[in-house]
Amino acid sequence: MAKPVGKLRKINLSEVWGNEADGFASWLQQEEILEILGETMERPLKPAGGDIPLSILAGGVLAKDAKTGNYVIVLGHLEGIDPEGLGKLIMYAAGLDAKTVVCVAQAISAEIRQTLDWLNGVSRD
Repeated sequence: MAKPVGKLRKINLSEVWGNEADGFASWLQQEEILEILGETMERPLKPAGGDIPLSILAGGVLAKDAKTGNYVIVLGHLEGIDPEGLGKLIMYAAGLDAKTVVCVAQAISAEIRQTLDWLNGVSRD
């Protein structure tokens, strides 16, 4: 059976989830959504299962790279990510020895983008 095709369009995340950060995180951890994120990143993602208590990742999703078995952290922000959110993302990555982190946000400021670009540049394997 063919899957339905939808039209890609930019939306305001709060229009769909309101202030429900937990609902957004639950949506992000769905296997189908992880599959789409993985395709975008050109690396297959799968749910990490019960490896780590999800309470450690407030508002986040723990996945695994299906090829390497390395942890991938997906952190969702209904609004933009701020320095505190970026710090949490880095802290989670360090604590879990995650090799990849993904930030899904409504907006990313120039300062946060610059920081992420810098981190990507200095952390390449």
